[in-house]
Amino acid sequence: MDDQPFTVSLLLDKQCYALALIDSGCSSYGLINSRLASKQSFERIPITPRPISGFSPSVRSQITEVAKLEVDLDGYKEEAFFYIVPNLAYDIILGLPWMKRNNVRLAAKQDTLTLGAGDLKVQNALRGARTSLDCQMISAAAFSLLAH
Repeated sequence: MDDQPFTVSLLLDKQCYALALIDSGCSSYGLINSRLASKQSFERIPITPRPISGFSPSVRSQITEVAKLEVDLDGYKEEAFFYIVPNLAYDIILGLPWMKRNNVRLAAKQDTLTLGAGDLKVQNALRGARTSLDCQMISAAAFSLLAH
């Protein structure tokens, strides 16, 4: 039986939100999708090229850069380095070293993540059904009539 992966919403460098997968099977501290790193113009630092694997069986890549970011998870802030990886399925992947450093505990039945001494509990961002908005596109002229 399949279930939703555990994800959280992160504020990156006080400029944009991204969906992060919490992945105890990832041996890296953190990975960031190369498209997101480029689009947001995050600080990039060249590194000695190294192969990376173990987070997706279909992606075998050489990592040549890291992104330096301030990460904010519901008020818990830290500065971290993320390997810049092409073609990630998520914006960010937070791996086992991140989980260990932050003493992360997942309560699967409650669909919550606890950091540190238990001061911060976060719900799975994919928990429950998504709210669907019943919206229709209208012209600016029609909107101006509605707004007055």
